[in-house]
Amino acid sequence: MSAADRRLRILVVGVDFGWGSAGKLSSILSALRAGTPAEITGIGTRLGRPVFGEGLLNSWEECDVGDPADIRRVVRAVRPDVALVVLDPHAATALEAAGCPVVYVDSLPFLWTSHDPVPFDVSVYCAQRTLPLPGPAAQVMASVANLRWVEPIVGRAVGREHVGADARRGHALINVGGLHSPFSGPGDSSYLDLVLSAALTALASSGITDVVITGNVDAAALSLPEGLPRPVVGPQPHHRFLTLLESAEVVLTSPGLTTILELAAMGRTAALLPPQNLSQVLNAELVAARCDPSFVVGWPQWMLARDTVARWHARGEDHAVERIQSRITGVARSPVDRARAGRAITDGLRKALSASAAPGRSFSALTPKATGPTRWPRRSSDSPAGARSRRPPEPAHLNGLPEPACLNGPSEPARPNGPSGRPT
Repeated sequence: MSAADRRLRILVVGVDFGWGSAGKLSSILSALRAGTPAEITGIGTRLGRPVFGEGLLNSWEECDVGDPADIRRVVRAVRPDVALVVLDPHAATALEAAGCPVVYVDSLPFLWTSHDPVPFDVSVYCAQRTLPLPGPAAQVMASVANLRWVEPIVGRAVGREHVGADARRGHALINVGGLHSPFSGPGDSSYLDLVLSAALTALASSGITDVVITGNVDAAALSLPEGLPRPVVGPQPHHRFLTLLESAEVVLTSPGLTTILELAAMGRTAALLPPQNLSQVLNAELVAARCDPSFVVGWPQWMLARDTVARWHARGEDHAVERIQSRITGVARSPVDRARAGRAITDGLRKALSASAAPGRSFSALTPKATGPTRWPRRSSDSPAGARSRRPPEPAHLNGLPEPACLNGPSEPARPNGPSGRPT
C-alpha cells in the first residue's frame, strides 16, 4: 500500500470535565469522516463516551491518560500519525513527549491564567474565538508556540434541517450536560436538586408538560416532587441531542459553550440555567452581553456573587471551580437555603422562558458575522524578544486533517496583538 493510500491513524481524547469536549470531538470527527479515510482510536474520555454515535471511532484503547508511561505504551501499539486532543493539556503534553504530534483544540482560551496548565508546545494549537480575552488569558495565548485561531466549532449539519413551529409545539428540552468536574463527588446531585424542580415548575406554569431531560442523569436516582411533569431522562448521543435541540418548542440548558454555539447555528435561543462551573459563568455573560440578559438565570447574589467568582478566577480555574462546586453543594444540603434558591431560580426561569419565546429571538448574535472583528494576541513567532519563539514546521501528515467544522468559514491565523476587553 502506498503512503498516499494508507488511512490516517488518529488517536483522540477529550478531557473528563463535563461533556463539551466530547461534543466538540463528535462534530470534528463527523466532518473528518465525510472526507478523510482514517482509523480513529479513542483513549480516555470515559465520561463523554455516551455522546459519541456509532461509526465515529473504530475502537477504544484502554489507557490511563494521566500516566505518561501508559500513553507511551499506546503510542507504540497504535502508531498514530497524529492525536486530536480537546482540552486535556496533560494528555497533549504526554503524547507529544511520546513522539505523537498533537492537534490541540482549546474551546475556552478566555479562561486561562498563569495558574492553569496549558500545552504551549503542541504541534498545532487551535483556539476557538468567542469571548474577548482578559489580560491574563491574552498573556497565556501569546506564549503558545503554534497558535491558530478558529471560528466556533459546530457540526456541519447543524441548522440545515429546519423544524416547523407545529412540530415543536408542546415539547421542551432541559439539558444539564455532563454534570462533572474534578471536584464533584460520585453521585453528587446538588446541581440537579437545586435546578430541576425549578425548571419543571417554570415549564408547567407555561403549560408545557412534555419534557425530555438530557445529560449525565440517572433516571432511577432522580427525585422530583409530586405534581410536576414526569420527564423522559437520560444521556443521548450527540447527533440525537442535536435533533432534540432543533425540535423542542423551548430549551432550557446549562450554559455550556458548545450547546450555546449549536443553538446560535440553528438560529435558536434558550433559557440558560444557572452555571455549574467557571466557564459557564463566563459563557452566560457572553449571552447576556451580546444577546439579551433576560435569557440568563444566574445564582442568587447571596449564594454566589460575581465579584467573588472573579477573585477565585484570578487564582486559576481549579481554584474557582472547587469553590463554586462547594457553594452549590452547601446550599443544596440546607433545606432553607435550597428552598430559597429554588424560588429565585423558578422566578428567573419564568422570565427567561417568556423572553426566549418572543418572536425573532435567537442567539444569532454569537455567530462570527454578527460579532465582527476582535483583537487577538499575535502568534509567538511575532512576539518581542524574550517571549517563546519556537515554531517547528508543521508535520506534513497533519495536512491530511480537515479544518474544524465552523459556523463561518475556515480557521485563520492569529491576528495582531492589541488591547482586549474583559468579559462583561
